[in-house]
Amino acid sequence: MELLSKKLIKKSLSIIFIIYIIGLTLNILFGVQSIGTYSFVYLFYLSFIVGVLVGIYAIKRVSIGSLIGRTLLGFTLANSLIIISYLFWDYHFFLGKSYVSYPEIGNILFYLFPVVITLSIFSLLKIYSIKMKPVALISALAIFMILAPVLMTVLGEPQSFFEGAYVFTSAILITLPVLLLMTKNKRILIVTTSHIFAMVLMVVADIMYTREVATAIYQFGSLSDMLYIISGGLYSLGIYNIAKSIFGKTINTNKYEQIQNQGI
Repeated sequence: MELLSKKLIKKSLSIIFIIYIIGLTLNILFGVQSIGTYSFVYLFYLSFIVGVLVGIYAIKRVSIGSLIGRTLLGFTLANSLIIISYLFWDYHFFLGKSYVSYPEIGNILFYLFPVVITLSIFSLLKIYSIKMKPVALISALAIFMILAPVLMTVLGEPQSFFEGAYVFTSAILITLPVLLLMTKNKRILIVTTSHIFAMVLMVVADIMYTREVATAIYQFGSLSDMLYIISGGLYSLGIYNIAKSIFGKTINTNKYEQIQNQGI
């Protein structure tokens, strides 16, 4: 079963182009950003938005109350959390608006991102009937506990609980790929390859951005920003791969129908 038709792809590309032109026109009229900066920011959001659009289209084809529906919703929501959190940050950055309080909504939504990704991955494992052995879960927890203090030295000593949450976010995003590799299941590894690389690249980008800011060498459009865009594209590709595996031959059709009918 084809997930995305050529007609739908062409229509989506047309909408994306029209939105870009409208945004560019408004940006020029109000002079918020240069054309290059606007295009770069648009590309960043687009890298995550594509995944949201694919996810929404896939969710419409299943029962949202089913295991498959909830899994697709989880991965789609994860991309949405990144988009909304960065909208809040860019609002302050480009318009020069000061923060009213810390953490603000953008920070809180970003903290929820690894939580949603974790739940979605475990839900996906359930669809593939993969049960993690206690040894693997304990090993993953040990890796997380080792990574957290290591990342604190790299990202900087947190001055508050909420700053420390960023460290734990990065630790989770590194631990999850390790957990997936521990499954040693070729099917799940093929489906989640994009997400594995996306999570690792996002942490690398976080580390690079922190270092660039700390040494006062950060410039908009730097390598760390490029890595964020690549990770966004990989997250979106991952959603497509997951949806394609569900509607394709990776998952047994009879079992899929049974899951849908039971609404679990």
